[in-house]
Amino acid sequence: MDNNWKSDINLETDRELDEFDEKRHLTCTQTDHLFYMIYRDTEYRSHFPLGYNDKTVNERFVGYAGAIYNKDDDYVFFDEPLPQDVDIYICANGMKTPYRRGIDNLINIQNLVIDIDSHDSTLTIDELNAHIEAFEKQLTKKLIVKPNLINRTGRGIHLWYFLEPCHVSLSKICLSVIDMLCTHISEIMTELKETELTIDKASSIKLNGLFRLPYSYNTKAKRWSECTMLHEDLQDINKFRKKLLKKGYKSNYFIDYAGKTKKKSVGKKINAGRYQFSPKINTNDYTPCLIHRKMFMEHLFQTRDGKIGSRDLMIFAMYATLIQLFERDDAQARCIELNDFFEEPLSHSKLYEIFKDVDRKRYKFTVHRFLDLINATDEERAWYHKLSVKEERKKERREKKEQRNARVKELYAQGYSIVAISKEMNLSRPTIYKIIQ
Repeated sequence: MDNNWKSDINLETDRELDEFDEKRHLTCTQTDHLFYMIYRDTEYRSHFPLGYNDKTVNERFVGYAGAIYNKDDDYVFFDEPLPQDVDIYICANGMKTPYRRGIDNLINIQNLVIDIDSHDSTLTIDELNAHIEAFEKQLTKKLIVKPNLINRTGRGIHLWYFLEPCHVSLSKICLSVIDMLCTHISEIMTELKETELTIDKASSIKLNGLFRLPYSYNTKAKRWSECTMLHEDLQDINKFRKKLLKKGYKSNYFIDYAGKTKKKSVGKKINAGRYQFSPKINTNDYTPCLIHRKMFMEHLFQTRDGKIGSRDLMIFAMYATLIQLFERDDAQARCIELNDFFEEPLSHSKLYEIFKDVDRKRYKFTVHRFLDLINATDEERAWYHKLSVKEERKKERREKKEQRNARVKELYAQGYSIVAISKEMNLSRPTIYKIIQ
C-alpha cells in the first residue's frame, strides 16, 4: 500500500487525521483496485458474497458485496468506513445468486488466489510482517507469472491473479493452474530456505473460497492489510496454463494424453491430441454406501448444535468418507468448508492432524461402527436408515411439479391465455389443459 495515502485527501488538523484513522475510509486508488478486482466482468450477472466475523459480539454472518447488471452500472459499494473490530472476507469469484456460496452456485471464474500463511511462527507480529515483506520481494522476482495484486494480510500473503472472466466449464483448467502454481511457489520457497511461511493449498484450490478483503483490518494481527498492485493485465487461463506446462509443471486435475492420430490425406495436419478430465469418483460397490453417509453427515452438520466435544469425530468421519469419493485436495476443501458450521471451528493444525491420520490409515467402517463413532442418537439413526437417494429425488421432483402446477393455475386465474401460459412456462398446451382441469 502507498505509505502516502493520506496525502491524497485534504485533511487540515491532527484531530481530523485522528477521526479519519478511526473511520478508515478507502482512498480513491484503493477503491479502484477493489473495483478492478471484483467488478470488471460485465458479461455475466455476478454476485460476490462477503463474510464477516464480528469480534465485538462474537458473531459470524454472510453479506453481499453487490451485483453487476450491465455495462452502464455505476454502483459504488466501497464508500463506507471499514470497521476495526470486524474481519471481512470476500469470495474470489462470481455467484449466480447472493448469500449462497456453494460450488454449484458459481457462475464465472475471474480470480485465482494463492494463500501463503504462517501458523506456527515464533516471531512477533512486527517481526513476521518485516519477514513477509522481504520474502515477497524475493518471490515476485522468481515467479513465472507475476500476480496482479499482493495482499499482506498481517499473518501471511494472498497472491491475486486477475483472469479474463471464463465460464465454470473451465474450472478443471483453473484448478490445474492453481495446482501447478502451488508446486512452483513451493520450489521457490525451498530454494529460498523459507521456513516461517507455508502454502495453504486446500484454501487456494477453492474457487468459491473466502479470502481476506484487501485493505481491511485483521483482528488477530491487529493490523490493516497492506496491498501492492503490480499490474492490471488480465490472464487468459489457457495461455497461463501453457506457460506453466512449458516449464515442466504437471497437474492431475486436467490430464493431457496423446490420442490415436490418423493421417487423412497428404498436406493436412495430424490431430495432435485431446484432453481428458481426471476421474472424480471411484466406481466400486462401496460407493453408494459412501454417498449415503456423505448426505447423512451433511445433514448432521446443519442440524447439530456444533458442540466442541463432537467436532473432531464429525470431521474425522466426514473426511474418512469423502477421501474415498473424491480427490484428496477436494475432500480436504469440503471438510474445511463444513468446519465453519461449528460455533468454534477447529484450528488449521487440528484439521490437518485429522487429515494426515486418515490419509495414512484409510479407515472403512460398518454401518453400526460408523453410527457409534459419531455418537448418533436414536432419531439420527432412524433418519439414516430412512434416507434414500432415490426417495429424495422423487420428493424434489414432486415438489417442483406442485410448484409448477400452482404457477400455471395462478396465471390462468389472472387472465392469461393458454398460448401465453405455454410460452411463459415452456409447457405444451395439452399439459396446461390437464393441470387446469
